Amino acid sequence: YSAGVVGQAAEQIIAGVVLSERLAVTMYGAIHRAQFAGQRHLRGLVVDPKMLAETAFRSSLTDPGAVATAVALNHQNIVPTVAVEAGGPDVVIVTRGVGRYVTVQDLITAARATRSQSGKLPIPVAAAIGRSVIEALAAAHKAKVVHGAVHPRSVLIDEDGGVRLGDFVVGRALTTAVAKGADSAMWRGLSGYLAPELVVGEDPTPGADVFAVGAMLFTMLSGEAPPGSLHVTPAVERLVQRALDTDISRRYRSATDLLENLQLKVRGAGIHG
Repeated sequence: YSAGVVGQAAEQIIAGVVLSERLAVTMYGAIHRAQFAGQRHLRGLVVDPKMLAETAFRSSLTDPGAVATAVALNHQNIVPTVAVEAGGPDVVIVTRGVGRYVTVQDLITAARATRSQSGKLPIPVAAAIGRSVIEALAAAHKAKVVHGAVHPRSVLIDEDGGVRLGDFVVGRALTTAVAKGADSAMWRGLSGYLAPELVVGEDPTPGADVFAVGAMLFTMLSGEAPPGSLHVTPAVERLVQRALDTDISRRYRSATDLLENLQLKVRGAGIHG
């Protein structure tokens, strides 16, 4: 894809998915407006061929059971997956369109540029985003789905302030592949948000998602990636640091566990997300 293709409406069909204007380029590949199976207003992620060259990644990405579970995930804070279509060398992940959005990474970058270079988001904003992402993960964990690659770039905020977590299929495929021995350079883009046990080859668990969302809360509240101190209320500090515990046995077990504790802390701190 050359930079000149951005904004062009020329259509192409890959794996039965009709792709038009390119909207964004992510660590996973290029996202286009898409139509599929008679549905419009979709998004098609054309997965990066370099990632697909990794056999464990491709097989995890297209595993019918994993795809069916992801497609069945239904929650207001999750970007819906419509299908994963493979055709020849290509794989396209089709999701329901969110309209215009920014990512949490965009907000952090903007805050670094404007808010006295600190990069912090206002506490009520960070709390509202954090709660929405934790609710999305709690729903996923109840459905026995682990994300594995939660990152500020995977969290979309639409024009109405709705917060949705995306990249479920591709995130899980990535962390599963690396756990199976794929080149760890594949997940360089997730640096700072990966639970330490993943880096040494363990399979992603709900606890890995807890770590990642803890790292995201830390970054939103401090402007920097962990580790470090947050300079917030002791209750919120304890919550985030426990989510970030390098010992998985001391971490919150799942997003449901984290959500229950967050609700108690938020009420105690008088923050309303």
